[in-house]
Amino acid sequence: MDAIHSVNVSGVEAEQTRELIGEVPVRISIQGRPEATLLATPGEADALAAGFCLSEGLIGDPEDLAAVRVDAEGAQVALTARRLAAVASRLADQVFFNAADFDLHDVAPLPAGPVFDPAAVRGKIEALDTLQPLRRRTRAAHAAALYDADLNLLSVAEDVGRHNALDKAVGKLLLGGGFHRIRLLVLSSRISFEMVNKAARARVAVVAAVSRPTALAVSLARRVNMTLATPAGPAGLCVYCGQQRLAGFD
Repeated sequence: MDAIHSVNVSGVEAEQTRELIGEVPVRISIQGRPEATLLATPGEADALAAGFCLSEGLIGDPEDLAAVRVDAEGAQVALTARRLAAVASRLADQVFFNAADFDLHDVAPLPAGPVFDPAAVRGKIEALDTLQPLRRRTRAAHAAALYDADLNLLSVAEDVGRHNALDKAVGKLLLGGGFHRIRLLVLSSRISFEMVNKAARARVAVVAAVSRPTALAVSLARRVNMTLATPAGPAGLCVYCGQQRLAGFD
């Protein structure tokens, strides 16, 4: 807990204690070579590294990972020999995801389905707060929750960064199983281009979030056949693309 000073509207000062969220550099090395350093909430560095490798296109599924371990130097990722041969030139040049590459040519369009009840998806958005103990303590954490086609919770993660939260949630499934069951992603943040990129590489069919998407995010989601939705009114959804995955939408 950290001591802070507060001032109320009457100008009265008081000393209080508050839990402040942690933020530390996490070095990710691949085949023993440092490739990236991320600022993240401490913990789950192995999941963060696995999810990062997926979102950067360095792996495509769990079978591309030979090992992930965490030591004093950070997260150490080893790729299979087959995958290493496929991405060797990118690793040598340190060419990772570039936001200017708007087409993401290596990401195939998502298949049709599944179809969700809009009320159930809205319920998962509203229930996200119950999955965020770190946010309740610090008021400073983002969250990402992943569900299967039957809306069973597969994975959830919190982090000071919304990108890290998603990488951690996906990384848990890459390392622990269940990755290929992902169908719905619920976010505590807006839906940015980067978040759609990460979701597309995890083969997420539907992304629901508390805040609206950017125009560029919608453009990419349409290209990869992804559904984007946010709350509308007291109980509805605003659907920006991919409405065929929500029952009752034409």
